[in-house]
Amino acid sequence: MHATIYTLPDACPRCHHTNGRTRVRTYPTLLTWLSVLALLLLFWPLAWVPLVWSKFKTTDHMCVKCNSIVGTVEPLSDCCEKRK
Repeated sequence: MHATIYTLPDACPRCHHTNGRTRVRTYPTLLTWLSVLALLLLFWPLAWVPLVWSKFKTTDHMCVKCNSIVGTVEPLSDCCEKRK
């Protein structure tokens, strides 16, 4: 399994907290629901997969101190990257 590392700021831009840890929230977007619809039409037993696979959802990284958004990862943002 390949773990993708996303670049986030070293400190929170709002409160300048430098712990390095973030609270993560993932949620489905329009792309997620369109993927569900496409799989529903093509092969319905797998239509639920985009709802549980985090690559199909937006991920927000939030500061643990002030809860402001530090970074966002869009769905399928690394699907076409070349790995070294």
